[in-house]
Amino acid sequence: MCVRLTLPALRFAQCKHTTKHEEANMKYFVYIVRCSDNSLYTGFTNNIEHRVWQHNNSKFGAKSIKGKRPVNLVYSETYETLGEALRREREIKGWRREKKQELIKGLH
Repeated sequence: MCVRLTLPALRFAQCKHTTKHEEANMKYFVYIVRCSDNSLYTGFTNNIEHRVWQHNNSKFGAKSIKGKRPVNLVYSETYETLGEALRREREIKGWRREKKQELIKGLH
């Protein structure tokens, strides 16, 4: 079975053939990276290590941070479903920088 994701979920690596067992065990991550200019970027993925690598090394990283490399992972959360991860990403993206900093520091 091929996992097909629609926009905005196209940020996942590539179409990966998975078994139903693998799909049931798939995890989704909401993450925050700190860019070289000290700005913060929030995103989601199903493979956090690969996604951070993409941000730093490939054309598949977020366009908004291409000129702000390198980026460093500063925070992540794990979710069982894509819907949960998308809702949390949207929530965090709506926050002011100060609130994101508190989350990173573990104060929120």
